[in-house]
Amino acid sequence: MADATAQTVLPPVQVTGSSTGAIDLGLDTPAATGSRLGLSIRDTPASVTVITKDQIEERGITRLQDAAVRAPGLSSAVGGGNGNTAMTARGFSGLNSVVQLIDGTRLIVASGTIAFPVSPWPYESVEVLRGPASVLFGDGAIGGAVNYITRQPLRDQVANEAFVTAGSFDTARAGLSSRGPIDAQTAYQLSVYGEKSNGYIDRTQSHLWGYSGSLLYAPRAALTFQLSADGSLNHGPQYRGTPVIANQLDPKLRRANFDVVDSALLFEDHWLRAKTSFEATPDISFRNELYYLTSKRHFRDVQNYNYVLPAATQISRSRYVEIYHDQTQVGDRFDATVAGNVAGLKNKFVGGVEFYRTGFDHINNTEANGTTFAGTSVVPVYGFDPGQFSVNTRPTVLRASTRLRTMAAFIEDSLDLTEHWKLVGGARYDRMQLESTDVVKQVSFANRYKPLTGRLGLVWAPSRMLSLYAQASTATDPANGLLGSTAVVRETDLAKARQIEVGAKGDVAAVDGQWSLAAYRIEKRNLLAIDPVSGVTQQVGKQSSEGIEAALTVSLMRGWTIDTNVAILRARFDEFFERVGTANISRSGNAPPNVPRRLANVWTSYRIDAAWRAGIGLQYVGPRTGDNANLTHAPGYTLIDSTVSFQPRRDITFDLALRNLGNRTYAVALANNGAQWLLGAPRSVELTARYAF
Repeated sequence: MADATAQTVLPPVQVTGSSTGAIDLGLDTPAATGSRLGLSIRDTPASVTVITKDQIEERGITRLQDAAVRAPGLSSAVGGGNGNTAMTARGFSGLNSVVQLIDGTRLIVASGTIAFPVSPWPYESVEVLRGPASVLFGDGAIGGAVNYITRQPLRDQVANEAFVTAGSFDTARAGLSSRGPIDAQTAYQLSVYGEKSNGYIDRTQSHLWGYSGSLLYAPRAALTFQLSADGSLNHGPQYRGTPVIANQLDPKLRRANFDVVDSALLFEDHWLRAKTSFEATPDISFRNELYYLTSKRHFRDVQNYNYVLPAATQISRSRYVEIYHDQTQVGDRFDATVAGNVAGLKNKFVGGVEFYRTGFDHINNTEANGTTFAGTSVVPVYGFDPGQFSVNTRPTVLRASTRLRTMAAFIEDSLDLTEHWKLVGGARYDRMQLESTDVVKQVSFANRYKPLTGRLGLVWAPSRMLSLYAQASTATDPANGLLGSTAVVRETDLAKARQIEVGAKGDVAAVDGQWSLAAYRIEKRNLLAIDPVSGVTQQVGKQSSEGIEAALTVSLMRGWTIDTNVAILRARFDEFFERVGTANISRSGNAPPNVPRRLANVWTSYRIDAAWRAGIGLQYVGPRTGDNANLTHAPGYTLIDSTVSFQPRRDITFDLALRNLGNRTYAVALANNGAQWLLGAPRSVELTARYAF
């Protein structure tokens, strides 16, 4: 799936945490992911969660996406085809529905793939906004947005850090970071990192390296310029899932890999940014960001594995796929913030414009129709020869070339009606022009989209113990992604969504903690549906979800904290037909794939003394279906992780992370209509040494 969104540049947010773990939900943190106005989470009429760097390190998390899914209501929807980074939120799954950003700038999705960032090393925190976010970040984002906040240059001190990690499956990681002033007006930040692993599945060796650097120049107190460069080269694990039969996994296949021996999975991203910030007066400021992003992808694998029935002693492999993505994007965003009074009431306003242009070339080895991949083979269930990719002899050629131009205007405003009442609203208007050419068939087309989205919320905060809010918001979503879709999809309109949400947040003074509660309903209209009479594809489908999310973090006694959240939701197709052979089958009332109905996270940490800290956590993900017919499914699972930290000196720390203590076999996500489970890691251990100097 592709992404037709404009980028949003937000000010970097520095978030610091406690070395003993979280003692609150960060309700007083100005979370840029929930609003451009610099509002705290407490004053934002939406569900926003911040996961700090200290929390990530304390819990032994090694992937940014694994930090994000610790927020209420989020779960993983990983797969090689989506860069192993996709997530599900509030009943909507995939990289178009749960968008990902760096410092508020949207990462572009083409044909469903994002593989950057992965390592948490160069990042200060992860912010999660749940619910439609199109008014902030453009087209898409019906389920939510995840924003990764990078480390920023330090102007007052030098801070250097390094780490090395060794663990199960021959895993090794290392990183180095340095920040500090160059002179009175200039400061820098540089982080480099790398990792390798042999993987917990056969023949899934992987390695990556990455960098993040920035140079800040402040000739005046009110004027700053910042140049940033980020990127990574990621050779991912070549694993498309393990075949199951009758919704059951054969334990003997726990480590089996049915992909070919010469499979490949490569992601390369490089991103340059130039930011300018000017504070004309204490009440008026301006920001601008110019950026250039390149993304390259290479997939070569066999993707689908099905048992040959009735004997079930062989596996049929199909879809021998080779794909190259070559994508570039250049964009610029400018906004102005004005604080003042309206009719005697305190008011803050942000308005701006944005432009970006994306080019995407899709190179693949599809059949002449441009949609199916050739190649089949049959191997024994046990003791098979994985074979070579040479089964598919179709040439890998440039299939489609797509260009997307977007111009957008946006506003957001916060008005203090009284001391305790706040009205927050915003709107965004996009003009999008799509041009695409089928290079093989020499057929071109163009389409224009003009989505208008908005959000209006009301907050009542009589005290720190209670803040109530209600909001209504709208969003749009490409029917199947603009940059990588088929022509029949591209010629349809954007899918539209609306959400109603009510919630409450506050402090818990008696136990030094904070809590939040939210209830919502989302409707997404204009899903692709096939007319059961004519067989013509139309946009008449509808999908909806409703749910409740709750979070609580408390400090029960000195050094002991508990952080917990739970989400309960119901997601379903309200109106949806699926083509099965020559028939059109209604899926109305069914649950969408890879969407769990129950989610829960618990983490408790105890500081034993000045040198020792221990923590243990639980993650529960409920059952999920693997197909629109709801005939396949995977059971829910509960994982238990623990960490022990020893700090003999202020500058040296040793962290021991034990994951999946129960050695649970579980499916992180489902593929091939539920015929394959993408299995999570078994019991593992990692030891990390950190040095600050």
